[in-house]
Amino acid sequence: YILSSTRGIDRSHFTRYSDHLPYLTPYPHGRGQTWFNQSGNGISAWINRMMYSALDSGHPTFTHFPTDKQVLWFRQFAQEFNWNSDETLFIYHHFVHKVMDNYGKQIHEWKKKWEINKMEIEIMRVMFEKDGFGDLEIRTGSGRVSGFG
Repeated sequence: YILSSTRGIDRSHFTRYSDHLPYLTPYPHGRGQTWFNQSGNGISAWINRMMYSALDSGHPTFTHFPTDKQVLWFRQFAQEFNWNSDETLFIYHHFVHKVMDNYGKQIHEWKKKWEINKMEIEIMRVMFEKDGFGDLEIRTGSGRVSGFG
């Protein structure tokens, strides 16, 4: 399904703007040309924006995304970068590997933060259980005091 969907990306409607889009080529040598392994080309930033704005639930890897989401991401990527339309499957292959790499690194960082937060919450829970909640008061923004216990 994904392969047939990527073939269906009609790049002709991008011709008006294609001169202003970064051009993907495995051997960049001119102005405006780039590839997935080059830094500062906006690909990783684009992937990160998608992770923070377009994910409605967690997935262990990009390949675990529903197929329609994978295709949507690639279609949106096609609006930000230009390439020879004959190379769409080749670009898609490299796109998937780049997203998998970035997504995997980000999930690892999120998991580390989650583990730290989980540990801090457990420490606080133990402290509150030991001391009891009776003495705990929280002042609200209006100055009201809420007691627990």
